[in-house]
Amino acid sequence: MTSVITDVGKDIIIKELWEPIKRHVRYFIYCKRYVNELKTCLEDLERIKKDREEMTTQARRGGKDPTNELKHWFEKTEQVEAENKRSAADVGEQKRCFTWLSELGSRYRLGKEAVRKKAEVDELLQKKFENMFLTAPIPGIEELAAAGFRSFGSTESAANEIMDALGDPGIHMIGIYGMGGVGKTTLAKYIMRQVKEKNMFDEVVMVTVSQNQSVVRIQEEMAESLGIKILIILDDMWGRLELSEVGIPEDDERCKIILTSRSLEVCNSMKSQKNVLLGVLSPEDSWKLFEENTQSIARDVASECRGLPLAIVTIGRALIGKSKTDWEAALDQLRANVPENIHDLERMFKRLKVSYDLLEGEETKSCFLFCSMFGEDVEIDVEDLTMYAMGEKFLKRVNSLQEARHRVKFLVNKLKASCLLLEGRSENYVKMHDVIRDMAIYIASDKKEGCLSKVCSGNQCWNEADDLKECRRLFVLGKYNNTIILPEEPPECSQIHTLVLEEIKNIPDNFFEKMTSLRVLHLRNIRMSRLPASMSHLTNLRTLLIDDCRCLNDLSILGDQRNLEVFRLGDTALKELPESIGKLINLRYLAPLFKNNWTAVEIRIPPNVMSNMSQLEEFHMNCCVTPWEVTEGGPGKSYILEEILALTKLVALTIHLGDIEYVKATRHMEFKGNLERFSICISQNFSRHLESSRLMNIDLRGSHLPRWAIMLLGKTEALNLEGSISPHLDGTGCGGDFQCLEHLELRECPEMEFVIHGSGVPSIILPDLQVLTLKYMEKLIGICSSSPLHPGSLQKLRVLKDVNCPKFNINGVIKRANNNLEELYRWEGFY
Repeated sequence: MTSVITDVGKDIIIKELWEPIKRHVRYFIYCKRYVNELKTCLEDLERIKKDREEMTTQARRGGKDPTNELKHWFEKTEQVEAENKRSAADVGEQKRCFTWLSELGSRYRLGKEAVRKKAEVDELLQKKFENMFLTAPIPGIEELAAAGFRSFGSTESAANEIMDALGDPGIHMIGIYGMGGVGKTTLAKYIMRQVKEKNMFDEVVMVTVSQNQSVVRIQEEMAESLGIKILIILDDMWGRLELSEVGIPEDDERCKIILTSRSLEVCNSMKSQKNVLLGVLSPEDSWKLFEENTQSIARDVASECRGLPLAIVTIGRALIGKSKTDWEAALDQLRANVPENIHDLERMFKRLKVSYDLLEGEETKSCFLFCSMFGEDVEIDVEDLTMYAMGEKFLKRVNSLQEARHRVKFLVNKLKASCLLLEGRSENYVKMHDVIRDMAIYIASDKKEGCLSKVCSGNQCWNEADDLKECRRLFVLGKYNNTIILPEEPPECSQIHTLVLEEIKNIPDNFFEKMTSLRVLHLRNIRMSRLPASMSHLTNLRTLLIDDCRCLNDLSILGDQRNLEVFRLGDTALKELPESIGKLINLRYLAPLFKNNWTAVEIRIPPNVMSNMSQLEEFHMNCCVTPWEVTEGGPGKSYILEEILALTKLVALTIHLGDIEYVKATRHMEFKGNLERFSICISQNFSRHLESSRLMNIDLRGSHLPRWAIMLLGKTEALNLEGSISPHLDGTGCGGDFQCLEHLELRECPEMEFVIHGSGVPSIILPDLQVLTLKYMEKLIGICSSSPLHPGSLQKLRVLKDVNCPKFNINGVIKRANNNLEELYRWEGFY
């Protein structure tokens, strides 16, 4: 009996001791799993947080506020995210901890920390709410005319930055910039009062400079204030002011200067040491500023002002004491960009128009007006702007597509510096504030400007026939589930240069008959299987963009548009390019592109189509290109690549060819053009995850690298190579120049012993290489036959993957990569 009790006791003791030990051992063993699970949970939390933030924004626009419970959830979520960021350095070690180089202690700590954090995140993910929002109280009526400086998020942040800069002895000039009407002058006056109250200066002087700088007037206003510790505020500056001409000392420690301008370029020209952007108000702050009467529609009107204080105050003043009908009419006009019946709104547009009037050059103005033609709240693709500019020819002395891109980006940057455009989601996109867009449409619709433009939503524009006769640019923008129906009779649009049609049910065959001046045509999301016959009348067309017309499968009408230079197709049902496209002999840009499932799409190209396009500068086709049926006595299937190689003006190429025969047939051919950007895939598989403007992915299958590919190696940034039978990558006479390579993947090259041969190569090899992947290389010994590698070689290598390369000297690479290596993966096993 005693023995039995003893055995049971031993089991209990062992169990009680083993459970915590096992838990701690698992931290070490399952470190990688725990970190990945945490990462997945954090991504789920971020997604749910964004959804709830969007719901909160929409609720607030509808007059509701989040509950305290939801606010607490947001606060807790931000705390968890902040803690995760603080420990980012530790989490960053997760990749190293999976290798044999890592220390046991770091694996244990990281695994334990990941489990703790995941429990916190799981609690937030599982949180349910009975009610997320409550109806907010409507603010009382206040007189907007008395509104001065109000402390909001954007204004308070900017004021704090300026006050801090004034207290910095190393800063003598501060610039405040932002779009017209955002409140720069009001902020400057607030700063003026603040520094007076705090006795920071002996004297504060504010002078309005404006467009017409009067040196004498500025001198008179400041004459009695110089020679002491002084703050000078130069308000409303439109260009550089020579401070010495008005007697303002530039290097006097007793003098500090604040200037306000709509342009960042003006601030930079004055060599300001601190520039502060004053942004628009949030939707919540906009409503607080609006502070209007109890009309339920008031919030919608305030929302249309999009946080621009000048618009909020102007419209608020105009509607004080008006009936609900007046409010509804004003809202309709704001949404339709028509200010005629709101006198104060038209006056506001004229104030904002000064920014447009002072833009330098007609190119900049044309670019600005084009941006207003896109839909409300739409992010504008700078590439589309470039294509429009090419079609309308408003860019002067531009000789190539790439020059046009550079010019448009330059113009866009000028408009952003003038606060007439806003940053988009990336450098390739921009946005336009809704009130600025309304002002631009107001300008573009003025016949005096000579560029009458119309932006229509729905079918109303066809009822305004007189305007269409003189219209130069027409954007007909559909709305979701509100398809536009075009008129049966062709509209009178003889002067039109640019036409954008979106969300159209169908285009009548005769629709383009009276648009012979059309230069730019952009069709988006139109339900048609073929192009209208009347497109044969568009002999002056230079840019044709077709996007998301998923039923379109017939382009045979094309061929008469001999002046066409830009032709882009995006997501159609097209199976082949018609032979008639070969007649477009002035084409400079051709791009049949597919956004989704493009790897399964095949497009046939007939013989002699590509070879006729002698002016072609860019050819982009991200689906698989296939030849027509090969007939006896006809060209071989490699004619597509042969014709492309012969294009002398080609500088950019995107192409996917799925057959190795293209490599074999063109082995000794060279590119006649000078390719600068390329994405070339000759393989059944394509690594879409690689982002590079110079990419090659070639499956050689026991062949040698063709001559044209060797010519590109010196420019290539990402290279995927499979099945090469060369003993090293530079074994075919390319000279060993791989200085631009950032990503390199070699797979199943059975004879390769070294990636690079030692003789004739630069002393520093692969200096920019960041990712190196080696798979199933039985004879591979090392990176270079010359040993040791020179300092600087492999200096940027972050990721090294070795899969079934049994002879590869991985230690030498690790040593050369020094402390930059973030991920090391080595695996030996079966295929």
